[in-house]
Amino acid sequence: MNDTAQLSKAADAAFLAYEPAFTQWRDSIVADNKAEGRSSRLVCADDIPSPIADKISALMSDPDWAGGLTGEDAEQFRLRMAEMQGEAAALKFKNDPNAFAQTDEEYRARVGRTETADVIAKEHRVWLWPKYLGRNRVAHFGGGSTEGKSPVTLDIAARVSAGLPWPDGTANELGPQPVIILAAEDDWADTVRPRLELAGADLENIHRFYVEQQNVELTPSLDADCRLLEVQIEDIGNVALVVIDPITNYLGSKQMNVEEQIRGGILMPLSLVARQHDCAIITVGHFNKRGSDAAVLQRLMGAAAFVGVARDVFIFGPDPEDEDKYAHTMSEVRNKSAPQLKYKTEAVKVAWDGQESEVIRVKWCGVSHANVDDVVSPQKQQDKSITSKAVMLIVGMLRSGAKRKADIDIALKENGIDPERLEFTRIKKRCKAEVRALKGKSAGYEWFLPTPEQTAFDGGPVKGVSNE
Repeated sequence: MNDTAQLSKAADAAFLAYEPAFTQWRDSIVADNKAEGRSSRLVCADDIPSPIADKISALMSDPDWAGGLTGEDAEQFRLRMAEMQGEAAALKFKNDPNAFAQTDEEYRARVGRTETADVIAKEHRVWLWPKYLGRNRVAHFGGGSTEGKSPVTLDIAARVSAGLPWPDGTANELGPQPVIILAAEDDWADTVRPRLELAGADLENIHRFYVEQQNVELTPSLDADCRLLEVQIEDIGNVALVVIDPITNYLGSKQMNVEEQIRGGILMPLSLVARQHDCAIITVGHFNKRGSDAAVLQRLMGAAAFVGVARDVFIFGPDPEDEDKYAHTMSEVRNKSAPQLKYKTEAVKVAWDGQESEVIRVKWCGVSHANVDDVVSPQKQQDKSITSKAVMLIVGMLRSGAKRKADIDIALKENGIDPERLEFTRIKKRCKAEVRALKGKSAGYEWFLPTPEQTAFDGGPVKGVSNE
């Protein structure tokens, strides 16, 4: 390389190395001018394109670019390169200045390969919680902010840590296993630990993951700290479950709605960790603000990768068949291999250190047969009460035989219920009723409770009939 080219590269490297300091200095001048009421043509440095923007990728990959820098200048350039690749990379680089240098020989060692499918050994799916959570897969929990997702994840974590039976009654044959939890929204001292303890957790098997830098505790950023999480999984050994609640708190520089950032920068690395270390990973997210006409999976907040990468996706919502506002359902909506479950969240008074506090726990209530659309787009509490009253009335009428829809409407009005306000599709499912057309022009329809004998005699209910 000639001297002129080397000097040019060194100048570019020096500019980039000291760009943050230059930016701060320039912005301080702007601020001083504004404070003194002086006009200035200077703008924030962030708005000025870097004169070497088109060279940054080359700077990142060519260690010779800084060949003309020495001493503190060279060190500053190398640190700047590492910072641009993430905080974890910066720490690694500070300990090993040559960490990101790649020789021509090392680059040539990278080889693309293929293998035929017949040499890949078949595997049966391995379960942590049979039918619900794969042992070596990522699962996503989504739902509204008041549907008890966090208490459920802690209840599951407690069962893993202590080898307790699963919520559906299945025996936990793996025995007590370590769990790692990332839960930044709830305080561990007054919320997370008491909930785990009440759920029967073996607290020695529960590990809180965090990042520390220069003796300061930081919230982990999975884009930079996924490897640090993996190191803890390796050090603890036999980790069966990792809970990340909510995943949006740990994205670092990645934007939750940008598909390629979430898929490649967050979820695929997590999926690889789950696979390599034979552990289940649960990511927790919320619903977005889309209307009830959106498909179930489209209601989940963030990039589609949150659903696409996860092997199982569970929706948490209010139980449409229960008026209790603390009644919820857990529904698998991707593979639909796991039965829906009902659960309630309840506050229990627990005493320790001479004082008493309310702690939330989960009470599992068996299998649910609710329609998932009703869970995702639930009725308001008042409408749910009216629906329940209508269901009881209609079922009572149908027990004595089939009834014309017009007669059902009359009975509802006599009991103070406006039929126009009811969703009869929802009510028909709740009543387990069927609808068939009556003979004669404009004769209408009738509702009935089918029995196997009656269905066979009638030739089955009329298909394609409206809810009227």
